[in-house]
Amino acid sequence: MSNPFTEGYSHYEPPDAAGVDCDAMRPIEQHARHLEHVMDQLRFQGDWLACERGEAEAEWERIRQWLGMLAGLRYVDVVPWDNRYWGLCERAEAYDDEKNDIVTDMATEETRLLYAWGAIERLMKALKLPPVPDKRADKPYNRASLVITKAFPPERALPHYSHVLRHLKDHVARDYGLAADRALRRAGEERPWRSENAQLLSLGKAMRNIPAHGESAYPEPTDWNESNGPRRRRLHPAAHAPRLATRGLLLSLQQLLAATTEMAPGAEFEAEEFGWWVQSTDGSWRRVEEPRLTDLLRSAHLQPPDDDD
Repeated sequence: MSNPFTEGYSHYEPPDAAGVDCDAMRPIEQHARHLEHVMDQLRFQGDWLACERGEAEAEWERIRQWLGMLAGLRYVDVVPWDNRYWGLCERAEAYDDEKNDIVTDMATEETRLLYAWGAIERLMKALKLPPVPDKRADKPYNRASLVITKAFPPERALPHYSHVLRHLKDHVARDYGLAADRALRRAGEERPWRSENAQLLSLGKAMRNIPAHGESAYPEPTDWNESNGPRRRRLHPAAHAPRLATRGLLLSLQQLLAATTEMAPGAEFEAEEFGWWVQSTDGSWRRVEEPRLTDLLRSAHLQPPDDDD
């Protein structure tokens, strides 16, 4: 990309996502970047890999690639409605600008979601996952759900997992198009292989299928600003659900890594010179040079005291 374009993107101010992101968690981009770093430091353990070492290394690189792309995504600039030269009034132009903003918000969050699914799908391919007893449901994502269900009973749920789940389900219930999606509704139901603490994986998959299968629908603006002055946009509510689904898939990736390494302990993890941030059960933070992987993953999504970490 040329320098002028690069400089222009660097000044882009993303929409305010305060209505969907939780202050106690890392911003989604930092969450993905931190997981990419964790994956980079994690060394292979044959007991829990479903493929040969060489193939596993290739899968690991793909997972890091998807997480890195998610972390580095600034925004997807879409301008499908450009009526500036049609002689329309200022209010009509403002309407088109708002519609472009909505499509940009949706395209950005759906792209993040596709990248998040790419990461966890490759992880499910690399890991040795036990079969689901119901042969009709014996698919990789249900196998992963079963592993998560067994490893994360209610008392071991990741901090804020239930908040993200409830928030996503609330958006699905209030959005007519999402509420009418039968596969999405079923993804949020408990099954013998899927407890509540594994539902963000199935919901994330169902949400990913919407843009992947061309079923996305972008709402019309209901309010727009005719002023040409600067304004801080809020992320459009229609983009909240895919953003929450992305968060859910990142949390599911943490769960799956933690659960798998617990089933086959002994994974090697490289030490960090200044230590990794780990949150204790009492809520306090400390730096640990060589933490247990499960301890690190339980707090990988939380905002540590040091913003630069």
